[in-house]
Amino acid sequence: MLFKKLILLILTALLSSLTACGDMYSAAYEDMRVSTRSFAYATVGNSIYSYSISSDGSLTQIGGPITESTALNRIGVHPSGDYIYVAQTWYVQCYKVRDDGSLVRIKSEDITSNGFDTYNISMSRTGRFLYAAGRGSGNMNYINILKILPDGTADEIGYKFLNTNCRNILVNPDETRLFVATHSNSNVNNITSYRISEDGTLSDSVDDTKLFSIGSDDPMGIAIDTSGNYLYYSHRGSDTITILEILPDGSLDDASVADFTSTGSFNELTMHPSGKYLLGITYWDWDNPNKSSSFGMFSDYTLYHISDNFSFPDSEQRYMALHPDLEYAYVTDNGTHKMLVCYNLEPGGQLTFNHIAAQYTDEPCDVKICRKTVFGGR
Repeated sequence: MLFKKLILLILTALLSSLTACGDMYSAAYEDMRVSTRSFAYATVGNSIYSYSISSDGSLTQIGGPITESTALNRIGVHPSGDYIYVAQTWYVQCYKVRDDGSLVRIKSEDITSNGFDTYNISMSRTGRFLYAAGRGSGNMNYINILKILPDGTADEIGYKFLNTNCRNILVNPDETRLFVATHSNSNVNNITSYRISEDGTLSDSVDDTKLFSIGSDDPMGIAIDTSGNYLYYSHRGSDTITILEILPDGSLDDASVADFTSTGSFNELTMHPSGKYLLGITYWDWDNPNKSSSFGMFSDYTLYHISDNFSFPDSEQRYMALHPDLEYAYVTDNGTHKMLVCYNLEPGGQLTFNHIAAQYTDEPCDVKICRKTVFGGR
């Protein structure tokens, strides 16, 4: 009997030890788990709102908004998903993205000396450099060049003076060129191609700066195809999208392609990551209701119309962001409704209305989606 009790005690202790080991293994496994989470960020007046994204495209606000002293404009997302950057008048605000999607400000980079009404942002694909451009009145505008440090903060390392009003900026896919769309009150409008040096600055060489005059056209949205060989720009107040070939030296040529009549004045153009579709949203369109449109691409990179999705009455759509899984598109609308709209992004490139994802009391500006890798936990 004593022997049986001894055996029972040994087996109980062994079982307890195995259970403890299992718990330790489970905890270690949880710590090693890797998952990805997608979050949405919207600038609204002086504030930035954070959202988690559900599988059906709906948004859940994460905490309260972060409010700054002046208006927040365009957003740049670091490719790691760990940081976002927001243009704010004379600053670029740097925020760290926590694992739950909430934001914490880590730096306000002051560009007062070389910036005015900082509005547009474009980040290099590798996340090494960020370019911020003013959209001030008159001809006092700059492109501010910022280097992204290992801790996610941004340091200004240079600037480029513009003697005209900057409409939009975009870094090409291989990070060798920055394209800048500008407009002046005298209707001297250009798209300029600047060579990006290895240190991120913009070359001062005349040979490295390629200016393409577009006459009286007022450029708004710009997009570059995934091959980096063609640039598309929309015209404010007209119904055309112009396609320009990007030549090996960075200059632009429109001799081989003609304007495409889009029946809408597009404020924003977004290239689908597949390179098969170009998406556009109208803002100031006096002749047509505001809408979101889809265009397909032929093999020669010219466009054909796929579909239109007409927005609400009194809409003024601003900017678009695509979900990383390419199932949804989110559009800010600062018209009467002051809202963030979710569209379905169909496999054939069509945009169809899903739902109103958020509404505000102030005017929304930009929206961006961030995909972040999270280690450990569920």
